[in-house]
Amino acid sequence: MTLARLAMSVLLLAATAAVAQQNPLMPQIHPLKPGEKVPEEVPEKPPTPKATPAPAPQAVQADGLPAVSVHGSNVEIATKDGVTNVFFDLGWAIESAEPVLEVQGDLVLSDDDGHVHGRVPWTLKDPNGLPARFDEHGVGIDTTKSETAQAWFKGAQPSWLRFAFVAKRATFVSGRAVECASCK
Repeated sequence: MTLARLAMSVLLLAATAAVAQQNPLMPQIHPLKPGEKVPEEVPEKPPTPKATPAPAPQAVQADGLPAVSVHGSNVEIATKDGVTNVFFDLGWAIESAEPVLEVQGDLVLSDDDGHVHGRVPWTLKDPNGLPARFDEHGVGIDTTKSETAQAWFKGAQPSWLRFAFVAKRATFVSGRAVECASCK
């Protein structure tokens, strides 16, 4: 009986050491070879600096235009009779210090590397004032006005598209209008 208990204890210790080697939370056991010195304490890695929090989006750009961001989803690229159309849903967010009636600018379609493949004049407008967040469903563009855009979209995958908006002019509920000074 005692021999069985001893054997069981040795097996249990061996199993515990094996589990400790696989569990990252347990201290790691490194066996020494005969004649090998005990290693000095391994210096701890310096803590990785925490990511600095992203600054809060500015409600107004430097030139007084509202900050407009867009997210595209449900992208569909369809070619029929040699004409390539791109359809998508857009989620808009407008941050402004005052209520906005209309924002004119360009909807920019690019790839992962930032190469612009489509730039379409786009106007966001609501006679009662634009909400801070809203969606547009099933909107799209015809790429036939640009041969290079049509060629790229014809071979593109929907997951390659990235959306952005460049605001050029804004009209506020108060009647005040602001234009982008640096826009061409």
